[in-house]
Amino acid sequence: MHLRTDVATIGTPIVLTDDAGPVAIYPIPYLEPQLTWQQLDADSPSHSAVLQAAGDRVRASARASGYDRTVVLAHAFVKGKFFPVRADSERDISVGGTEMAPVSVFDDISYVALGHLHGFQEPVPGRITYSGTPLA
Repeated sequence: MHLRTDVATIGTPIVLTDDAGPVAIYPIPYLEPQLTWQQLDADSPSHSAVLQAAGDRVRASARASGYDRTVVLAHAFVKGKFFPVRADSERDISVGGTEMAPVSVFDDISYVALGHLHGFQEPVPGRITYSGTPLA
């Protein structure tokens, strides 16, 4: 088990290898915008900006290391083609009126496994997924 809670570790992958080669897994903890935006050099203290900055670190790391297959695990609220539905048990993470980040913050990532929503949803079917949780 790997647990990543430090913003400074974003961009440092856990690398697993299978028959097809390496898979770089990038855990991203929940990024409280007001607390992390400056550390990430984000454009603003918004959920979208900090996730974009985190995604930029992941992409830069993968390019520099030559990883073709990348997986991001993140606690985030993103909207895609299929608008996510929030359950009553989920905490509002809106900041400055912008609560959802666009799925484009995870462009060029092979697969994104998200947490935050308590029900299974796929903002981008087959590529960006909320697994859901058995208990809220």
